[in-house]
Amino acid sequence: MQQRLTAGEKRTGLRWHRYLQTLALCTVTSGFFVIYCNKVLNGKPHLTTWHGIIGLMSTVSILVQGAVGALLIYMPGLFGGHLKSRHYYRIHRVFGYASLTALWLAMALGIMSNWFVRYLPYPWLGWLCFAAVLAGATRRISPTAIRL
Repeated sequence: MQQRLTAGEKRTGLRWHRYLQTLALCTVTSGFFVIYCNKVLNGKPHLTTWHGIIGLMSTVSILVQGAVGALLIYMPGLFGGHLKSRHYYRIHRVFGYASLTALWLAMALGIMSNWFVRYLPYPWLGWLCFAAVLAGATRRISPTAIRL
């Protein structure tokens, strides 16, 4: 979501994007795996809430986004070369925004879950964090960058 002006800024932005998205990919996938294993160990059913279903969709979306992003960077020939792959960058960006929206929805549903309300003494802190992330990120979205 960072707007870049020069080629150097774009390279630096791409590097940070790779690092942060790799970290996000690892943490989201690990979190989903831990929750899945915990449900198996306790004999509880899977994907019984909207939080769980949208969380699964978000996790799959992030995995696909990561794979497509890596292919765009490291194998642009699959998309017709660097010049033709620019169109796919925009598609990648739009689906990234959609993935982010799904993640935010899963987070909001998680904050409203019985477990969150029961075990956290200040559930409003979750909403405060959610609002801060939402406000900070939506400021960076550029409608002109979304056009396909």
